Amino acid sequence: MGIAERKAREFERREREILNAAFKLFMEKGPDAVTNEMIARASEIGKGTIYKHFKSKNDIYAVLLIEQVEKIHRFIKNHLDSKADVIDQMSQFMLLHLSFYDANPGSFKICYEFRRFITDDSLDPAVAERYEDMYRRKNFLLQKIFEKALDMDLVIDLPPADLTILASGMFLGAINEMPNEFISSREVINATIVESVIKSLLK
Repeated sequence: MGIAERKAREFERREREILNAAFKLFMEKGPDAVTNEMIARASEIGKGTIYKHFKSKNDIYAVLLIEQVEKIHRFIKNHLDSKADVIDQMSQFMLLHLSFYDANPGSFKICYEFRRFITDDSLDPAVAERYEDMYRRKNFLLQKIFEKALDMDLVIDLPPADLTILASGMFLGAINEMPNEFISSREVINATIVESVIKSLLK
């Protein structure tokens, strides 16, 4: 291994340590309460080293968010039955999304409870572009399902992108209002929410 490769690996390792420390702090304290100084201490590095990897705390948070959305995207893509009928695919997409969050509560916090923390104009342009691209790719899966449903005249007449945003807002918004400790069965609630969302979009 050459010197350049060793330096690159060390850079990547340190960046991973920063992200891991930041994730833990965000979960414990919430992003508003976390500072770069706290992340540096938890990573056992100097504050200046953080700025070699990230321009701001928002960029750290955005990269964590991107990573979680990438995991969700892979999970749904790997488990979605592309041979199922359109309505079943719609239901599968939403249920898979929700089951991922049930199994990964930290991911839900990063993606939805704390997402307000990020504004596009606060991000490094390269990070913002990566952030937007990842969301487009994830939403594209559901958007393609809605395109098929529109072709079959099954759903209300809105653009596929609007239907995707509307459906996502409804099922994720409902889940956000119902923490696990207040319900008897998350599985039943998830199924009921998804069924209600789909019915509201059908003609």
